[in-house]
Amino acid sequence: MKKLFVYSKLSTHFSFVMILIFISAASGFFTIILPMLGTVLADSVIATVPMFHPPCCISFNPDNNKLYVSLTNNAFLSVIDGSTNTVVGNIPTPFPMGSAFSPVDHMIYVTNYWNGTVTKVDPFTDTVVGTIPLGNSRTYPMFITVNTFNGMLYVGTNSGSVYVVNPFTSSVVTTIPVIFPAGGMAFNPFNRMVYVTLPQNSPSDRVAVIDTSTNSLVANIPIEPAPFGVTVNPSNGMVYVASEHAAVTVITSSNTVVATVTPPTVGSEVLHPHGITFNSDNGKVYVTGMTGSLHDYVFAIDSTNSISGSPIQVGRVSHEIDYDSINKNLYVTHWGSDSVSVISTSPTLPQQPSVACPESNIQHWDKIEFSIVSTTLAQRLNLSANSELDIKVLDDPHKVADLKQKVLNFLLVPNAPKSAIKIIDVEYAIICGTSLPSNPPGVFGSLPTQNTLIGTINATMTYTTNATTTNTTNATTTNTTNATTTNTTNATTTNAQ
Repeated sequence: MKKLFVYSKLSTHFSFVMILIFISAASGFFTIILPMLGTVLADSVIATVPMFHPPCCISFNPDNNKLYVSLTNNAFLSVIDGSTNTVVGNIPTPFPMGSAFSPVDHMIYVTNYWNGTVTKVDPFTDTVVGTIPLGNSRTYPMFITVNTFNGMLYVGTNSGSVYVVNPFTSSVVTTIPVIFPAGGMAFNPFNRMVYVTLPQNSPSDRVAVIDTSTNSLVANIPIEPAPFGVTVNPSNGMVYVASEHAAVTVITSSNTVVATVTPPTVGSEVLHPHGITFNSDNGKVYVTGMTGSLHDYVFAIDSTNSISGSPIQVGRVSHEIDYDSINKNLYVTHWGSDSVSVISTSPTLPQQPSVACPESNIQHWDKIEFSIVSTTLAQRLNLSANSELDIKVLDDPHKVADLKQKVLNFLLVPNAPKSAIKIIDVEYAIICGTSLPSNPPGVFGSLPTQNTLIGTINATMTYTTNATTTNTTNATTTNTTNATTTNTTNATTTNAQ
């Protein structure tokens, strides 16, 4: 596989557009990657998905590239198609709160706050296929996470306990007292422990750690006040906890606090961390920062536990955030603006289409920069001697190029001495004939042939025509000169060859 940077005449603004062509000798096809208009920068909002009721929690399903959003006060689980960023369904669920995708049985599990149950949703049909009771309606289940090794569910409740649920038997295995109502939850595959934030807005706030091998509480980690969201880097087991009193705490897999990251400020606005997620593609942690104003922000933390880039403005009362590993986008729920913001974390490349070009349509071009060192020949052609000129001519890549002869042929003086020409520089370009516009009006005329050259070059790569030479066989060549050549404008000569 050989990669070349080439120029292609694709712009109606008379400027060159850089494209990449990948050449595969085995297939006989060229793959051309074309730049797209409206390039999307990394970490920028690309869409806002309106919801018909305030969204609470969100979870991503990598099997079907859909996001499942809880509309707690409306008893629906809305489904967003990650490929179109539109709502494609609403699944009736009683009082939905937290949700989680299980990679073990490929189901979506949703907690129902007011009736003490967990709803099982089949994402292949987006229908409810089961309900798991936790015991009674006063358990008030809030958030949920999945042990990705055995599929067991861990349900945090407002009643001060974590319920361990077997989804295959739809039964509660055990309950683990954690004393306080649970906030966010995350399973750490690195050490197979569950981390539960216990927000009390007091110095006693902490993160409870549950060992899933024994389903017992093994640690309580003191944390910054009002912890809520929690996420994990599965490659190294680092745990990140968002606390609304302006801090993100970093905890190792051995349950030791190693860093506290202060959120950035935006003007006079202080960002209060709430939701948090890990981007497995760029290794960054993304955090929602609530402000109490008409808009919130999302900020990023890199692997050195430093703030990365500038905060991204999003909607109001930002609750949860999740990462779509298929389209590389973040999804942020906004309780205060009834919407979900979509943030792209990958620049440009996913929007670039690849076009296969048959080898027979590939054209090879040389841009030859030269000067005429012979005063006699320059006068004959009505061009300036020793001035930098350039031409573009079709090239046969299977033959050794005689550059000076190409210039003389182009100037319609093939028998002139080659010593009259000085080669300054040569650039090589390839284009796909079928990928170019057949006749961009007022710019190129028709595509170049061996006897026709639509020229350029000045410093800004703008198409100019400074001299025209016509012979008696009606083969037309349009020459171009560098911006430093000014004495050839509109000069026309007729030669009898």
